Amino acid sequence: MEYFREIAGFRRLLEEFVSEEFLRKIGERYHYAEADLPLLAEVAGRMKRCIYEEAALEQRETQGDAAAVVMMLGAGVDALQDAYAGEGRLSECYMIEVLGSELLLRGYAAYNQLVSERSGKYVARYLFPGSGSECAVETLPELLAGTKLPVSCTEGYCMIPKKSVAFWVTFTEEKNKQCEGVCVGCGREDCPNRIGQSGSQGLPQAHMADLPLTYGYARILGRRYP
Repeated sequence: MEYFREIAGFRRLLEEFVSEEFLRKIGERYHYAEADLPLLAEVAGRMKRCIYEEAALEQRETQGDAAAVVMMLGAGVDALQDAYAGEGRLSECYMIEVLGSELLLRGYAAYNQLVSERSGKYVARYLFPGSGSECAVETLPELLAGTKLPVSCTEGYCMIPKKSVAFWVTFTEEKNKQCEGVCVGCGREDCPNRIGQSGSQGLPQAHMADLPLTYGYARILGRRYP
């Protein structure tokens, strides 16, 4: 287990998380007004304190050229969201969903970089519980069973802490076969993982249960997960 703050690429993500540039991009993507940005910055600042203490990554080698990976932002983010909810501050609750999901989305590129720096290899494929017959959602407890991180899932396969992701990866030595983990912004038309894109926000058209990551998006969109 390694904390985000101990890994250069992830530590950089945490620094950018509260930057004006990042927050303005979030504001544009989720249609926040200029007047909303100070509140968004306040929520991000409170989240960062929690994330800095708890956010962590674990990679466990499985067999062959593959590994199981779990990333979490930590229980502190959930507690912060619960506190906002208890005060009826629903705008702040929504902001936590948006900010947490965006940070985890950026975590894929940081993880790819980490793999490349440490092994000289590249992530060839991501397999997420619930992404189809090849990797059913029922495999999630198995994936989490060996982790040393304080991450679990409910009987309905919702991950706890909520802002967590879990997946299997396979590796390649060929850089041009690297998979970004999510399809937004990826130019690999021949990728076997590829899914469609839609909407001005560029979110995948995959079912909300396809990626544990998108639990936050499922909550935002009012959909059952999984």
